[in-house]
Amino acid sequence: MRSLKKENIDYHGGSTGENDISSAYSPVIKLYSKTEKNIESKIFHWPVPESYSKFYPKPGEPGAFWEDREDRFHCGIDIYAAQGASVIAIESGKVIDIGVFTSPQQNEYWNITYYVIIKTSSNINYKYAELEDLTLRIGDYVDCGQELGHLGLVINRDKVKVNVPMYIREILGSLNLSMLHLELYKAPITEVRPYSGGNFFGKEKPESLLNPLAYLPEMKKGDKIIV
Repeated sequence: MRSLKKENIDYHGGSTGENDISSAYSPVIKLYSKTEKNIESKIFHWPVPESYSKFYPKPGEPGAFWEDREDRFHCGIDIYAAQGASVIAIESGKVIDIGVFTSPQQNEYWNITYYVIIKTSSNINYKYAELEDLTLRIGDYVDCGQELGHLGLVINRDKVKVNVPMYIREILGSLNLSMLHLELYKAPITEVRPYSGGNFFGKEKPESLLNPLAYLPEMKKGDKIIV
């Protein structure tokens, strides 16, 4: 696997350096941003067409960005859907990394899931994680709305013990065991450290880690939506 640039963060938050097209019913959002001279448009696809909700989790909700999980913080957002649900590209871009996201070798209660990182023309790296399979290879160009893979089942109930982190117990209680975990980074950064399973083990948010709510549209009244 290629060497990618990662941002290493100490516990005080200081940086130490460094294909199938989805079906036509997938929601497409067209955003318009005004400039002094013209109006630019940008097309997004909702990443999980079969998700239970078409809203990103807000602060204080399960799966929200930078959710406080006692000894760690959530690096992305979670979009819940049934295992096997299709995941599609929000924006077009190039696949720059693929790998294992969770596994029993990391934590005994985790199943094997995978991630893919796509660099877009807006200089943002999208990390789509907790997938059970992928339809891509490193170097592939991905169109907006193209299928990337399918949601996996991240937690193995039979391996969960009493001393697991509280957020794992809350996920088990909610019955939402399958989700897209989505992270956004300023390119060329693809990961922050110390990090495990979508969580950052530090006190301050790394500068390169982006809040998806500030960059992505939602399926709500007021958005320009083309179905």
